Amino acid sequence: MDADVIVVGGACGLTAARDLGARGLDVLVIEARDRLGGRTWTRRNALPGVDLEMGGMYVDRRQEHVWREIERYGIATTAPTWPSEWRWHQGGNLRSGLPPVPVAEITGLVGLSAARTVSGG
Repeated sequence: MDADVIVVGGACGLTAARDLGARGLDVLVIEARDRLGGRTWTRRNALPGVDLEMGGMYVDRRQEHVWREIERYGIATTAPTWPSEWRWHQGGNLRSGLPPVPVAEITGLVGLSAARTVSGG
């Protein structure tokens, strides 16, 4: 195999391969799996009638380069929803009920205020 550039797959690798190819370079992409996209992967019908996100699924607006690709390809996104039931470990005990922090404060703690769920392929 002869190539100007060898790229190891994944979503970032595919973006690099596209941009290098657009500059006239001969690019060879190597993937570890039988599909493209690395950790970004929606497993269709993983459970009967249910698609599951098997890898990356949340993207924050601060990830400018990722958002540029989402917008370039018109990838569908939806705002995340909060769970109807909360469970967490605290002091070695499994607890449930209301979260230990007010919901309004959670986004500030984990930076989810601008997060979106990405529908991968």
